[in-house]
Amino acid sequence: MSLIFDRFPVLERAHAFAHHVETTFSHKAQVFDNQDAANENDPFPFVLDGPIVHVERFEDYSDEAAIIATVKDFDGSFAGT
Repeated sequence: MSLIFDRFPVLERAHAFAHHVETTFSHKAQVFDNQDAANENDPFPFVLDGPIVHVERFEDYSDEAAIIATVKDFDGSFAGT
């Protein structure tokens, strides 16, 4: 299960967020153009507005609040898990 982020205004902002997560928090992040592609990786039951980023979760959840807080800096939103 991933942390799921959407509503980035352009694909470049989603890629910038994914890069930030990978370099700052050492979590793997994947960018998808649309929900169909994202759902092949980790299905989400609600409608998402692409571009979409999936961020891997760790068992201790220690970085999740910080990752969620930074998405605003990239003009995206946290959709859920």
